[in-house]
Amino acid sequence: MVEIDAGVVTFCQQYLPNHRQGAYADPRLNLVIDDGVNFVNQTQDKFDVIISNYTDPVGPGESLFTSEFYASCKNALNPGRIFVAQNGVCFLQQEEAVNSHRKLSHYFSDVSSYQPDLLQHHHDLRLGKR
Repeated sequence: MVEIDAGVVTFCQQYLPNHRQGAYADPRLNLVIDDGVNFVNQTQDKFDVIISNYTDPVGPGESLFTSEFYASCKNALNPGRIFVAQNGVCFLQQEEAVNSHRKLSHYFSDVSSYQPDLLQHHHDLRLGKR
C-alpha cells in the first residue's frame, strides 16, 4: 500500500478501527509512505492489481490522472492483471470520465466503467486490463 501522507495512516489507526479491520496489522501489508506517481515510476516490483484511490484531478492529485501515470501503472503490472482507478461520479463529472477512459484505452486492452449503488458509494471506478 502506498500512501502519500503518514498522517492519514495514523488517523485511520487511531480513529477508524472498524474501517481498517486490522489491515495495518496484517503481516502481508507492505506500507510505503511515498507519492504514488513516484512509487510507480521507481518500483521494479510487478503487481497483479493496482488500485488507485485518489482525489479530483486538480491540484496535488492532478498527476494521478495523467497518461504518464497510467503508463507507469501498466509497466508495474504483471501481464494480464488489472488497474482500478476511482474516478468521481460519471454523470456529474462527465468530462473527467471521458478523459480518463480515453487515456486508459491507450495503455490497457479492456477498459470499462463500474458504478456501484449510488446510495452506498459516491464514485465511479475505471478498470483496465493489461
